Amino acid sequence: MVFVNNIVPTSYHAASQIMSEKRIEHWPSRQEITFLNPAYNFIYNIFEEVEKDDFWNKDPYYRFSKTRDALLTYSELLEYEPIRRIIEVIRKIRPPIEAELSREFLMFMRNLLIHFPFFNKWDEVEFSRTIINWSKQRKSIDQFLNKYSGTQEIKYRTWNPAKKEMTYVSIKFPQLYVNDEVIRLNQIIDEKGGVRAVMSLMKSILNSQIITDEDLKQVPTSSHTAGRSAS
Repeated sequence: MVFVNNIVPTSYHAASQIMSEKRIEHWPSRQEITFLNPAYNFIYNIFEEVEKDDFWNKDPYYRFSKTRDALLTYSELLEYEPIRRIIEVIRKIRPPIEAELSREFLMFMRNLLIHFPFFNKWDEVEFSRTIINWSKQRKSIDQFLNKYSGTQEIKYRTWNPAKKEMTYVSIKFPQLYVNDEVIRLNQIIDEKGGVRAVMSLMKSILNSQIITDEDLKQVPTSSHTAGRSAS
């Protein structure tokens, strides 16, 4: 069992320090900021909503759609070079699986929900190797499942400072990934834990790129900021 601890944000801050020169080198252009600002705020708003108890009383399709939209936006942000580089830094200084969760697992989730839009709620999502490869083999979902099926369970935990509450999540990759073997998403990860883990992973990566007042002292005053201050 691999245990991933996302309680102490200083680990990401350390990665940010290592990346500080690169971040300034790739300081967001005005064109980049036109996407970065609304994209960051969109994900942060969903994260804040997910952390509220009444989110889980809302319609399952509403919850499902919010998660899917956050994943879709995050997948676009992965094209931003400083985010790609920070994930590579995390790969070196954090437990090996954490970088994979931050990119590969979230992209698997995104691709599963986007490319097979037949479902209205988390607990309906199911798939098989035959469906995944219906048009072509070795696409990204197929590659992910071939790589991780049969691997050990991952325990992931996050800390909510506002509620002083710990959330524990288990990610159980399928033991078998064969042609007609049906795999259900809620067997890999349950909805409540899954949504919180997905949002927490995204928020941690985005927070590593937040420009603070201290950062601004290091760059010309004409530079712009991306995103908003981390809470």
